[in-house]
Amino acid sequence: MHLKISHHQISNKKKTFSQNHRSSMEASYSSVRDQEREVDPAIWMACAGTTVHVPRVGDSVVYSPELHSHHASSPIHLLSQSHAVPCQVASVRLLVDRDTDEVFYRLTLRPTTTTTTVGGGGESTDSVVVGPPPEAMSQARSFAKVLSKSDANNGGALTVPKSGAESIFPPLNKDVTPRMQTIVVRDLHGKRWEFTHVYRGEPLRHLLRTGWSKFNDHKKLVAGDTVVFIRSSPGGELSIGIRRANYGGLSTEVVVECIRAALAGNQFVVECYPREGQLEYVMKNAHISHPHNPSTKRERGTPPKRTSIRLFGCTIYPNKNRDAELV
Repeated sequence: MHLKISHHQISNKKKTFSQNHRSSMEASYSSVRDQEREVDPAIWMACAGTTVHVPRVGDSVVYSPELHSHHASSPIHLLSQSHAVPCQVASVRLLVDRDTDEVFYRLTLRPTTTTTTVGGGGESTDSVVVGPPPEAMSQARSFAKVLSKSDANNGGALTVPKSGAESIFPPLNKDVTPRMQTIVVRDLHGKRWEFTHVYRGEPLRHLLRTGWSKFNDHKKLVAGDTVVFIRSSPGGELSIGIRRANYGGLSTEVVVECIRAALAGNQFVVECYPREGQLEYVMKNAHISHPHNPSTKRERGTPPKRTSIRLFGCTIYPNKNRDAELV
């Protein structure tokens, strides 16, 4: 399905779009809020990964309709040059997907007045990094395990790295043979799970056995997925999160609504799933330059300096195809 959106169509509707359309868009989110669960920032950050940076309320950011369209489950074709929309962050929520257990953050963005273009050719060589919310900085400990085929086999067990088991799980009783215990964890929805933790085999290794198959089946885990065990504080409760290997994309209809609202200058809501190496569409505005800014011009035939842009989720290095990607 190809959905075409032109800036001419958007500008004609700008005066009439406002309250009714925005209200219907916000209502689509409020209809599922009762089923959503806020995640403790320390746990959320452990599941998202150490390279993820979340904007804060009040931050000035830039929203790129073009990059957002790349995240849709069906193609969206923007008919004219894609302008980035400067915004201010009005709210930030750290959430977990009720279907996939993936963490994501939801931003309410309020467009400001100036329109800019992505890929203006700025010469700065510094990366822009925005740290996590202050409350996310804690003493949380965690380890992640990428599932092998045997880990994801419903009849098998989860092999746990020794360093992870010894740093997160309660210590096993060395005077009991075999060494085993029941550990209790909660997923990010608050559901309680019990696993039998044993230390056995040749060579000796840490395993989660009884209870793992049930969890594996319920979460529909596959090889390549990652499970993350987190202890948010010393002596605190154990949590378990999931990073999915496969990404199905965002709802095309929701992405279209966001683009229309942003280009019309109305407040809108975006959802960002942090994934390693993926182009993000909400970015710090220090590396977004005006298309006619004299400081961004260079002589014809002179290659641009190699610069990096730190987005909320990954670092992007321009290449020979970058201009085509961000037109």
